[in-house]
Amino acid sequence: MIKDKIYQDKIYLITGGSACGKSAYAEELSLTLPAGRRIYLATMHRDENPETVKRITRHRALRAGKGFVTIEKERNLSEILPEIQREDGILLEDLGNLVAGEMFSRSEDEKKQDEGEAALADRITSELLLLSHACSFLVVVANEIGEDGAGTDGTGYDGMTLSYIHILGAVKAKIAGRSTAVVRLIAGIPVVLTGKETLPQCVH
Repeated sequence: MIKDKIYQDKIYLITGGSACGKSAYAEELSLTLPAGRRIYLATMHRDENPETVKRITRHRALRAGKGFVTIEKERNLSEILPEIQREDGILLEDLGNLVAGEMFSRSEDEKKQDEGEAALADRITSELLLLSHACSFLVVVANEIGEDGAGTDGTGYDGMTLSYIHILGAVKAKIAGRSTAVVRLIAGIPVVLTGKETLPQCVH
């Protein structure tokens, strides 16, 4: 238990391409920041796809024996708020899977109530902010898809993929604007975009 602590919302956005080291960096940051429980919030949809199984196995191995409590939630993050304590530190892995869960894992009744891209991005952002208010810190891992503009002119992706890219980009931008620090990993090297002074020295 962390006592006599004045809490302020702290969000750390860790972004980068595939296999760039962002997950390892985010984990190290989560272990360095002061917290009571350390929660690994897994947003990946569980299925028998070999690639999914491989990724889940890899991430479990990364955090094995490090004291993380795992919560699996691929959408509707507000539903786990009763489980969160103020001194908890949360590592959310990752934002791309959360957006996919919100888009593609809805019930048939929910699918009939199309929110639209902007409304869905706003709702996901609001739930992330509510989560950050409830805990000591929130580290969000986010992947980079379509950020080079390739294929986003409508010639390279189908409509659903373009919608996913738009929503993910919108949520990232909104969260970045509220983040204590934003770090981009390039080939395993962290490039601090904002908030360098707020980061522990060991993860600069």
